[in-house]
Amino acid sequence: MHTFFEIISKDGNMLAADAAVLSAWKHAWYQAGWNPRVLRLKDAEQLPNFVKTIYPQIQSMNLDLYNTMCYVRYFAMAATVAGGYMSDMDTVPLNIPPEKFLRQELPNQGSFTTYSMHIPALLAGTGEEWQRVGQRLLEEGLQHNTGGGGRSSSRRRRQFSDMYGMLALLKKKEIQTISSSSSLQQQQQQQQVMGVLPSLEKSTKFHCPLMLEYVAVHVSHSAVGPSKAALRGRLMAELLQKYHTDCHGAVEFDQSATQQFFADLEKTMKTKTTKTTSSALMSLKQGNTTAAGSNEPITTTETTVVGA
Repeated sequence: MHTFFEIISKDGNMLAADAAVLSAWKHAWYQAGWNPRVLRLKDAEQLPNFVKTIYPQIQSMNLDLYNTMCYVRYFAMAATVAGGYMSDMDTVPLNIPPEKFLRQELPNQGSFTTYSMHIPALLAGTGEEWQRVGQRLLEEGLQHNTGGGGRSSSRRRRQFSDMYGMLALLKKKEIQTISSSSSLQQQQQQQQVMGVLPSLEKSTKFHCPLMLEYVAVHVSHSAVGPSKAALRGRLMAELLQKYHTDCHGAVEFDQSATQQFFADLEKTMKTKTTKTTSSALMSLKQGNTTAAGSNEPITTTETTVVGA
């Protein structure tokens, strides 16, 4: 399983909250039996014409660095793999055993597929499809962000992120969803009805029959809210632990490894309360968390479910 992350702070340091989320992502996918791999800008740079042509076009949209990197991730996948899966780094697995998903053909015969509508929480496709969709998203972005290549005259315009591009491609039927037989409107309605989990209070039980139908859960910024953004790494690990405790998920789950993960987060929090260096990005290993987190108890939140 791949994800994409690039440090965007001006001082080159990795924010502790991001490090905690990335570490939790690695921990969760490793627990589910996958080999998690973090892609970066330097991976996209291996793609022919990326440095001279593609990246300057992305930069010409005058996006903030976060949204710039959101476009880059598709080219990082196209450059480094022959195809496969990518998830957001705040998406954790529920029922997605690698022995099943890696042995069978990619969904929709390898055509670029999203599991969560226009939200790139979990994506799949062949290497050719990753490059095709990356290029199409860039074309959509150039059209909306710059009017065809020049800088926008409006300083207050809303940035046309890759998610808006994904929605445009869905409407044009250039990419598929995991439930491609449904209309876009039907899928949106289903997402609203089935796409939210209850709170994660200790007294709350998951609705396990429903949870067992989904492959993953997206612990997004909007779902958690700004007040709990710094807690997402711990929340992701707690969610995974609670799911397996309450619902006895399909994959084998090592409780002791997760407890060690929590201990590492709390230990690191005592020494690094704000930031961790960029070198930590590639040293976040299973059972050896180097990112700062928080031991504040989780109370309530909502998370978006990625459908099966």
